[in-house]
Amino acid sequence: MSITIFLFSCEKNEDDLSTDSLLKNELVGSWYISDSKTISFNENNTFIDTTFAIFNDRPGEYQIHDIIAGNYSIENGQLNFSNIELLYCKAQENESVGSLYIVVEPICNINIDNNSLEIEANTIFSAVENSTSNIFGEWSFEVLIAVYDKNLENKFTGGTRDVLYNFESGSNELELNYKYTYDNK
Repeated sequence: MSITIFLFSCEKNEDDLSTDSLLKNELVGSWYISDSKTISFNENNTFIDTTFAIFNDRPGEYQIHDIIAGNYSIENGQLNFSNIELLYCKAQENESVGSLYIVVEPICNINIDNNSLEIEANTIFSAVENSTSNIFGEWSFEVLIAVYDKNLENKFTGGTRDVLYNFESGSNELELNYKYTYDNK
C-alpha cells in the first residue's frame, strides 16, 4: 500500500512583489515619535500627520499643534507626498495669527528597520538656466506647504513654496527668494 501526501502552502512569494510594494507593506500603520508626533500611513495611499506641543494655556500637557493630511506613494524606494492640506492648527485659536505655513518635503528617503522608521528629506535642486555647470547661478526647488490663512474662505488648504537660490560668482552672498502658491493665489 502506498500513501501520497500533498502539502500546500499559501504564502506570498516576495519575488512577486516589487520592492516598492514590500516597502509600502512595512510602512502602512501608525508611527510615533515619543509625545511629539504621530504619522499614520493608510493602505489607500493617504496619510495623517499629527504634531503635539506644550502650550502656555495648559503647561505640562501635550496638545495638538497641527494636523496635516494628504496622499503618499512609494516610487523607486522613496516616499513621495502630494495633495497635502492643513486640517487643524492650534494657531487658529489665536486672534493675532493671520496665517501659518508648515513645510513638507515632497520626496523623502525612508528606512524601516526593527520597527523604526527614518524619513529623510531628499531636496533636489534644478538649475534655472540649463547652462549652469557649477554652483554659481540660480537653482530652484519646490516644497509642499500645509496652510492656515484666516483671510481665506477655506481657511485650511495646501499648496507649494518655490525656493530660488542665486549663488553669485565671486561673492560670499546668497540671494534667496520664496514664492507661495495656494488657494489659486
